[in-house]
Amino acid sequence: MITNISIVVTTFNSEKSIRYTLNSLQKFREVIIYDTGSTDSTLEIIRQYPNTNLVQGYFSNFGETKNRAISYASNSWVLVLDHDEYLNCDLVSEIANLELDSNIGYAIKRDNYILGKKMRWGGVGNDWLVRIFNRDRYRFVNLPVHEYVEIDKKNIRKLQNSFSHIAVTDVSQILEKIARYSKMAPKKRYPLSLILLKSLFAFLKSYIFQLGFLEGWRGLLIAVSNFNGRFYRYIRSKHDRDDSKDSH
Repeated sequence: MITNISIVVTTFNSEKSIRYTLNSLQKFREVIIYDTGSTDSTLEIIRQYPNTNLVQGYFSNFGETKNRAISYASNSWVLVLDHDEYLNCDLVSEIANLELDSNIGYAIKRDNYILGKKMRWGGVGNDWLVRIFNRDRYRFVNLPVHEYVEIDKKNIRKLQNSFSHIAVTDVSQILEKIARYSKMAPKKRYPLSLILLKSLFAFLKSYIFQLGFLEGWRGLLIAVSNFNGRFYRYIRSKHDRDDSKDSH
């Protein structure tokens, strides 16, 4: 039993993936689940696991919510996961034998699965994230989206084994994420011509420069979603600005 690291998982309507997550965490004594208002069977599933501690709270933004969630851990050391991520057996063994240093944040490679396939190209195949850290020393940057642990690069150590991310199981999830993130992302206002150029570059970066074409239609799907995500994010900012002008 791993007793010196608390797992912290944020959930919301996670019934399709949370069992994978919790099954991979049974060797940890404490698993904090911070749920932000699930209305499906997520809470019922969580209560079936004896090492879980369910906290029901609210969602503000990704960075702030994760910082709030880790405050419920009884250990100073935390390992933070999303509801659609799970640890692999070799990684659990590696974590159990870690000699923790409070100055260090431990980065783990995330294997992203898109519609059942592990992705290697297109910008989602080399995903390293600091997920194990001492919460008394480090915190998440308070960002609406794309939050990360604020830590100097020289204090980051990479682990050998990876964890898995069930990123997309249905194409509709991509559309939902684009809509949600475009609302939450910081407002940046550009002329339409520049919005189109930035969106096109996002597509080309993923599909050509990051070799997304090697992933077949999945690579094209990711590249198109990157185009759409960039376009809707900036066009929403432009629309909000124009509406503000019209109201005056």
